[in-house]
Amino acid sequence: MNVPNFENTKFVERDGNLTAPWQIILQQLISEMQRALSNEGFIPPGQSSGTINDLQDRLRTLTLEQQKQYGGSLIYDISNRSLRVFIVDATDPTLSLFKTATLT
Repeated sequence: MNVPNFENTKFVERDGNLTAPWQIILQQLISEMQRALSNEGFIPPGQSSGTINDLQDRLRTLTLEQQKQYGGSLIYDISNRSLRVFIVDATDPTLSLFKTATLT
């Protein structure tokens, strides 16, 4: 989900209406939430297995601290029709990977 950046600016005008910047921020946020959420819950982004593997390879080049911000990220593998989650390996970041989530 692409959440708009927070802007530390005036929120409302003297008449009580939202300022123009905040109208844009809230519209972007609502649009993104409508795209990513449904009555059934969160809809993770979908990618092919190859694209997920490429992303995994790029993430493995990051430092542990950089990887931590991606830990727990969900992605739907459209090739194998499975949900995958990014697991950070704290002992060796080059071993971090997208693992298939299994429900039991």
